[in-house]
Amino acid sequence: MMTAGKFRPRRPARLALALAALAAALAAQQPAAQQPAPKPAPLFNSPSNIKARQTVEQAIAALGGRAYLTFRDRSGSGRIYTFDSRGQLAGPGTLFWSFYQFPDKERIELTKQRDDIYIYNGVRGWEVTYRGVRALKSEELREAADSQAHSIDVILRTWAADPQTLMQYQGTSMNAAQQVVQVDFYSAAGPSATVFFDLNDHLPARVVWKRTDPLTGVILEESETFGNYQVFDGVNTPMVTQRFEGDRRLQQRYYQSVSYAPLPPSLFEPPPPSRRR
Repeated sequence: MMTAGKFRPRRPARLALALAALAAALAAQQPAAQQPAPKPAPLFNSPSNIKARQTVEQAIAALGGRAYLTFRDRSGSGRIYTFDSRGQLAGPGTLFWSFYQFPDKERIELTKQRDDIYIYNGVRGWEVTYRGVRALKSEELREAADSQAHSIDVILRTWAADPQTLMQYQGTSMNAAQQVVQVDFYSAAGPSATVFFDLNDHLPARVVWKRTDPLTGVILEESETFGNYQVFDGVNTPMVTQRFEGDRRLQQRYYQSVSYAPLPPSLFEPPPPSRRR
């Protein structure tokens, strides 16, 4: 019986061990091979994506650059019009006061008495009238959240700032009588939209997106248009906006004044319950 202390390898085995040790020593002296840097996905590095990003940069500069990218609060007042199921004007319109805090808070006060109020605060919302405070239903909140998620401000300030957002330049076309540039956006989180920018002044003219009706499962096309831009506090602001479902116009707002002054947080919360005497 041989013990470990008495064991001696044969000559060929000893030579193989020596060669293996020499190879290991030489390998240790060589610098470690560097892994190649990951290459951008072809779509993100494509001429279409690059040109789309250039178009967005032009739009942001036209909107006010840093002033546009950093504003948090916006308020305005004017007159609002609604339309019936045939797209016909539903009445003479009414006065409105609107308050917005980027990205998902909004308050709108309707009528001359400002006694019909809708408040949206993230996933919460309320209607405030002389009858009191009513929490908005889930379908009402879902539709408002969908509009906020596809707003032109969220697309240009949040989606466009994300390097994982894919943008595709689709060339020029006509929007009504306006020559526009079309850019498709595909956010990393899933939502997508198409924005049309004026070919001459680079300002947003229209944003289009699709949503699924939760009751019928039908895919609906929603859109918003912007016009009559004016500068307030360094931000180029549309004074006329319109909302559409397909080709049917739903709402039209004419702003008479706009401000980007800070707003109190209480505007986006329901009023406390009134005490009975």
